[in-house]
Amino acid sequence: MRTVVYDKENPVMKVGTTFPDVKEFRLVLCQYAIIKEFEFAIDKSEPGRFRAHCAAEGCKWYIYARPMVDKTTFQVRRHRVRHNCASTQKSEKAKNATKAWICEKVMDWLRKDATVGATELERRLHEKYHIHIKYKRVHAGRSLALDKLYGCWEDSFDKLYNFKAEVEKRCPGSIVAIDREEVKGKQCFRRIFVALKPCVDEFLNGCNPFLS
Repeated sequence: MRTVVYDKENPVMKVGTTFPDVKEFRLVLCQYAIIKEFEFAIDKSEPGRFRAHCAAEGCKWYIYARPMVDKTTFQVRRHRVRHNCASTQKSEKAKNATKAWICEKVMDWLRKDATVGATELERRLHEKYHIHIKYKRVHAGRSLALDKLYGCWEDSFDKLYNFKAEVEKRCPGSIVAIDREEVKGKQCFRRIFVALKPCVDEFLNGCNPFLS
């Protein structure tokens, strides 16, 4: 497998630069556009090729990339580096700050503290990259990042019953009670109670006489 090393925060997009796949290439291109303060529009985005041009009318900037022999690694084949337009990123639209890009940038913050909300993430992104991103898009990126870090809520909820079955199997006599409620036709988690059999026995034999 080809090893690809590059700077995700300050990427170089010169001809010959390689990236693990088209998905990673697109993320890095978003970062490149944000750092260089311009917006790009995509002409072609397919497994076999990617082409984009500057969104500013009349600007001749463009980039073209396609897979290498392994059909996975993406390589920049052509890149007109110079722009003949004013920066469009300063319009504060931040169109290239996609949900996937936001997910990538907030991942470390959420790994340290999963309770950080979209408003705070919006502030941090603006502080670091000097761009304004709509709350709705930051929220979507945050949700995507949390799913990648911890799995989606639906899968986690289903795994609770696997956990209950495993505890009861390996420690017979234990109590695992899952409380849920129905909200808009969906079953939603409320709380869980777990009491392992040894703990129950020790409580009854040790603490109960004193409490009663």
